[in-house]
Amino acid sequence: MAYRILEHEGVKDAIRRIAEGLVSKVSSQVDDDTLTPDRRVHRVRTTCKRMRALLRVVRPALKDSTYRRENARYRDLARLAGDARDARVVLDCFDALVGDEPEDLARAAGLRARLDDRLFASVGVNDPAAALSEVRPGLAAAWTALGKLKLRGKGFDLIGPGYATTYQRGRDAFERAYRRPSAGRFHEWRKQAKYALYQTELLGDVWRRPMRERRRAFAELGDELGAEHDLYVLRGELLGLGGGEQLDDVLRDLEFERGRLRLRCRRHGDRLYAESPRAHERRIRTLWTAWRRPN
Repeated sequence: MAYRILEHEGVKDAIRRIAEGLVSKVSSQVDDDTLTPDRRVHRVRTTCKRMRALLRVVRPALKDSTYRRENARYRDLARLAGDARDARVVLDCFDALVGDEPEDLARAAGLRARLDDRLFASVGVNDPAAALSEVRPGLAAAWTALGKLKLRGKGFDLIGPGYATTYQRGRDAFERAYRRPSAGRFHEWRKQAKYALYQTELLGDVWRRPMRERRRAFAELGDELGAEHDLYVLRGELLGLGGGEQLDDVLRDLEFERGRLRLRCRRHGDRLYAESPRAHERRIRTLWTAWRRPN
């Protein structure tokens, strides 16, 4: 299932094809026994995020009530699968921070054991497979809703305003994150960067090589903002364990790594949001027109 509008495909047809493909993909991912439950959870959540990015790009073409209902549907499906995997991600983040040197591992072993106990004691659903089973009932309703989806407009006008809004929100979130840095502001920027990643992929054929490079940059930005957020969550869990020299050493390394990631993210942001929103939308519209012009 190509998550992009094809050259000779009507925009409405493309949106319906992609949306149906995403719901079908979630259905198959939930029941894919070739993957571990953790991997299935990750893929289900990623596919739901792709659907929410698709809904955002066509939001101006939908009734507001329809958009809100469908966005909430895929947000909730992703959340159903989430808590148990999130705990494992935090533990993996700790392991990556400590590294694999025997001396470092030995020094952090006690702290890791306490962190493990804390994380999994606070998770209501420890079994990702059980969490996935909660997703299945919502899929039938998702299929029914797709059949009733009505889009207004045509061509680039159906997707251009939504694409421009995502760009604007991402640029604003980037500026706010560095004007007054906070974990919440960086997390909001991360969400907007993910939507921009998928929408860039959606329009990838308008000029393949530059859009592919832009998509790669958004993917790297999303990964680094995700790593920064994981470190912030890990910091909160570690502080809940109490003090100690061992903990202080890990927290010092953690803050150094967060600072390094924020610097890298700023470089990505400076490039990805260099244009004004109006100029960026105008450029993408011009590329679209050239791409769609008959040979």
